[in-house]
Amino acid sequence: MRRSLSSAYYILELARLGDAIVNYIFSACFTLFLKKPSGVRAKNSILRRVFKESKIADVFGVKRLPSGVEPEDFIEAVVALLWLEGKINVEKAVEYIVHVDEESISGDLEYLVADRLIKYILSMKK
Repeated sequence: MRRSLSSAYYILELARLGDAIVNYIFSACFTLFLKKPSGVRAKNSILRRVFKESKIADVFGVKRLPSGVEPEDFIEAVVALLWLEGKINVEKAVEYIVHVDEESISGDLEYLVADRLIKYILSMKK
């Protein structure tokens, strides 16, 4: 049974797993985009930016983040929760993210990966 994403403790618990998953996705995408092995950590500032732009909390029925929960924690928690529920697949997420035109790759790659990750999550939520 799914627990509520309104509990700070539960969100932070999920975020620990989600952090690892998100960093793997970022590393895999950078490796494919740059055509060389890359170990990348998703920057909190980038995750915060896409959190605000996407309104992902609203989609998951959260009006306000609980005290002590940062936007990046929420994104990481959602990734972990959807992965645990079998609703997202990490390899398919990577495929979705890297399936862009060449012009998109020349810009801010970190933002591109984060933005496409959120779009993938939202497409799986439907």
